Amino acid sequence: MEFARTSPKSLKLILTARRIDTLKQIAEGITKEVGTGVQVLPLQLDIGKPDQVRGFVDSLPAEFAEIDVLVNNAYETQNDNVRNCGS
Repeated sequence: MEFARTSPKSLKLILTARRIDTLKQIAEGITKEVGTGVQVLPLQLDIGKPDQVRGFVDSLPAEFAEIDVLVNNAYETQNDNVRNCGS
């Protein structure tokens, strides 16, 4: 949210995660707070599915195809060893 608050009015923000319902809520919150000058596009993306990741940029609408900054907040593990590393 802070990134959208302090950005130029021409910002195009793409939000990705597995749960599209959560992304839509976040997008609505950003639009309510900063207005329509910041364009927000919520998209479902599962990084555990390589085909989705490979085709992600090509699947973007033309107005979002030029990416200046990409922030990915995701977590994936092959097994539960990461959870148990502190045990």
